[in-house]
Amino acid sequence: MQALDGLVNDDYDRAAPLGCGDCKAAGNYAADLESMYVSKRKGYPISLYLDAVERRYVEEFNTSNFVAITKDGKYITPDAPRSVLDSNTNKVLLQLANDMSIPVERRRIDFEAEAVQRVRVYADSMDGGSTGSFFLQSSAKGYGV
Repeated sequence: MQALDGLVNDDYDRAAPLGCGDCKAAGNYAADLESMYVSKRKGYPISLYLDAVERRYVEEFNTSNFVAITKDGKYITPDAPRSVLDSNTNKVLLQLANDMSIPVERRRIDFEAEAVQRVRVYADSMDGGSTGSFFLQSSAKGYGV
């Protein structure tokens, strides 16, 4: 696994609060094009979207779901049913975590309060690619891990 740098995308929204972010739709990919271009121009191969209302809660990466392992060994992933794609890879990882008695939490993840403190953040790759660790920085707020 190779670590990647990622940009917290607080200048763009991937999905509207009552939109179709949970659907595999062409419009969801189109909404990411400019943001992806800007992130890559700044040297970041991947970016993380926060919720469109408060710009505080983790939603997902522009390429994949967000999964984190906390310092105390919990598997956490966002619970945002209307704006995050329900990934098959994440479903399998959740089941494996349950089978291995790893505590699992599907809930809102406050980026400022807790995501920057995670030991390891993973992107579950929906296309079967490899998973990597991410170090996150915000374009506007100066977050860093």
